[in-house]
Amino acid sequence: MTDGAALYVFGEVLFDEFPDGNRLLGGAPFNVAWHLQALGESPRLVSRVGDDARGDQVRAAMADWGLDTGFLQTDPRRPTGRVAVTITDGEPAYNIVPDCAYDHIETVSLPPGGLLYHGSLAARADASADTLRQLRAAGPRQVFIDVNLRPPWWRRAAVLQWLQGAHWVKLNSAELALLADATPSQDTGRAFLRRHQLQDCSSRRERRVRNCCWPGAIACRSRRCPASKLRTRLAPVMPLRQ
Repeated sequence: MTDGAALYVFGEVLFDEFPDGNRLLGGAPFNVAWHLQALGESPRLVSRVGDDARGDQVRAAMADWGLDTGFLQTDPRRPTGRVAVTITDGEPAYNIVPDCAYDHIETVSLPPGGLLYHGSLAARADASADTLRQLRAAGPRQVFIDVNLRPPWWRRAAVLQWLQGAHWVKLNSAELALLADATPSQDTGRAFLRRHQLQDCSSRRERRVRNCCWPGAIACRSRRCPASKLRTRLAPVMPLRQ
């Protein structure tokens, strides 16, 4: 899928923790790296965990799955990321706990070229945002952004800045409305694509299902988008439940 080029995934790894004591290992970047490993791609996850039991579980899960842990940092003071899930009247609410290890990913040296995937959540804190800027400045050949707007951990101007120079952007209709500051529609989507010099890389079937409401899409700068390969080859592999 990446023509042999190095593939780096930057961002959060965390546990969703439910009221019944169940814990689910995830975080969008971690899940992407997990699935890419299932596809035989050998991604490098650039993230940070705490020096704690949860961090040990992350490392063990990655090692068991064959994921490279060479870029997984350990924070001696801050805990591994977690999301506290509460349910009131049947409706879940998510508290993305602040000041976790992945908020403080330190600078790493990556060779130029390759593909860099990152989301927007891990850039909520200055330390990880600074590291991400340095990785982007190092000159990856391609950049894939997975927009993930979780209040209060995002600012519109900052997210739009990250879109500059991206080759692929994944977002849904609610995120489009927030970033475009307009009601989601085909016209809103087209204007967003033009503004950021992108193309709609969704499949024809996805566009038919979407009709005029843009439930979700991948936008890219090239018609030769690997996202279609990812959709057709994605294995039903789920992160480890703890």
